[in-house]
Amino acid sequence: MKKIKVLSIFLLVAMMATVLVGCSNDDDDTPVNLKSYAIGTWHSYKAIMYYLDGEYAGESQEVTISKTGEYSDAYWELKLYQNGNGTFSYLKKDGEGIKHWVDAAISYSVKGDVVTVHDSDASLDFIFNPGDKTMSFQISKTIDGVTAKMIVYFKK
Repeated sequence: MKKIKVLSIFLLVAMMATVLVGCSNDDDDTPVNLKSYAIGTWHSYKAIMYYLDGEYAGESQEVTISKTGEYSDAYWELKLYQNGNGTFSYLKKDGEGIKHWVDAAISYSVKGDVVTVHDSDASLDFIFNPGDKTMSFQISKTIDGVTAKMIVYFKK
């Protein structure tokens, strides 16, 4: 009888250990290694324009970007290869208004949560958001006397 009681206690402890090990946190808190995660094709999918002055100062506008939608002029692809090179592709209108793809050769580097893309003329910093695994960059422009900041978001 004593053996059965000891065996029962042992089985109960073993079952509890199995149950406790099986119940783990389902959240993936593993940090993303951006250097390896960045490799692949990224495409723009949304942009937010913040008007800094002029008639619409303080307002913002968010648009969805797609290859064929209303904002297809802002559809860009960023291809990053393992060797630190890649291509930046975008639609460009020629003198007759016909759109065609332009592929620009780039190189890139990764430091922390920033992917810096370099072409022959300039460099651009893409900030990685580990929460939703997107990247974004921002530019400020003044058009017709109105200054605006635009943030363009990319995803794989």
